[in-house]
Amino acid sequence: MSRVYSGRWSCGWAMMLLALLVMPMAVRADDEKPKAKEASKAKSKEGLQGYYAIIASELQLSEEQRTKLAAALASREGEIKKWDDENGAKLEELTAAQKKAKESGDAAAAKQAGDELKKLKQLRSAVEDESKTKWHAVLTPEQRSHLHGYNLYVGAMIRFSKLSLTDGQKVRAKAMAMEAGKALSPDVSDKDLNQAKLDLATRIEKELFTQEQHDAKAKAATEKGKKTKEESRSK
Repeated sequence: MSRVYSGRWSCGWAMMLLALLVMPMAVRADDEKPKAKEASKAKSKEGLQGYYAIIASELQLSEEQRTKLAAALASREGEIKKWDDENGAKLEELTAAQKKAKESGDAAAAKQAGDELKKLKQLRSAVEDESKTKWHAVLTPEQRSHLHGYNLYVGAMIRFSKLSLTDGQKVRAKAMAMEAGKALSPDVSDKDLNQAKLDLATRIEKELFTQEQHDAKAKAATEKGKKTKEESRSK
């Protein structure tokens, strides 16, 4: 029996990704139809779900790559679960200690708990990073660049999800993202990837936004600023 992997990507990201893939027929190219079927098969055959089933289709992974990816993700799930089982109680303890110290006004205790909590979270991130390196190793350099571009696109769609981009704008935004992905190193650092996200967002705003979308974004930023000030005053 194949093991089904969902992971932390299968909720928020997967829902957004699935929504992005379901475009009107006038906009979607015919060659995307078999991709959706491939993703469905991957669910039942290799045990890939959500985000990973989508990228397996998007990157046109071979059957061998899909099998290796599923195995790498199953291993990843086990490694992260093992870490959580061994350190979850300590995380909860430190989180509670930090909260209690803040509420009592004990700045020193809050800092100590916060520093320990930060170190522990960094260790968990290291486990996640190592497992990500393993499943990325399943991909060719070209596929990793394609993955970066696709993730840039999805990130931009999430960033601008409340601005009602048209299907035409989404198509052009994806082309921009894929172009940006090709310009990145297959093993791009998180720092450079984050900068690429910002650069893409800036380009989309400049080249694709209507005046109404510019106005809506500015209004949302103003309202967020007011809310932040009100929350700060109430503390």
